[in-house]
Amino acid sequence: MFQNLCCFYASDYHFEVMSLPHIHNDLQLGNKIIIFTETDLQETIEKVVKLTNFKDDEKQKIMKINWRNNTQDKFDNLDNSTKTIFVKGSKKYIDDVIAKIKDVENSKIICCYEIDEVASEVTQIIEKYDAVLNTVGKIDM
Repeated sequence: MFQNLCCFYASDYHFEVMSLPHIHNDLQLGNKIIIFTETDLQETIEKVVKLTNFKDDEKQKIMKINWRNNTQDKFDNLDNSTKTIFVKGSKKYIDDVIAKIKDVENSKIICCYEIDEVASEVTQIIEKYDAVLNTVGKIDM
């Protein structure tokens, strides 16, 4: 099971709001969630999760995800369990992380690009992926 998806975000809050339903569903399926992020999201995700209508135990599961930008720790803890991996940041950051995790098995990888940086390349980026994740869900290509 390897899936290769992408998404585009305008801010950290936008990324979190867009990804949370997907993360919530994958947690319910028992998948491990790993978020490689160029910026620390701990503070913003705490605010966003408080505003959701998820049950308290679901909120706790979401908050147990490592939302910090400690990339090396995440590389060190990769295993072969079924997982969803978000890679969020600049195009260079995404390329660097993907180069290191491209052979990880049992994964769904979602590359999340900052729209302001890649606005002129969106069409070319989308062509490299199986589907696009957005605020209404997943759109297969």
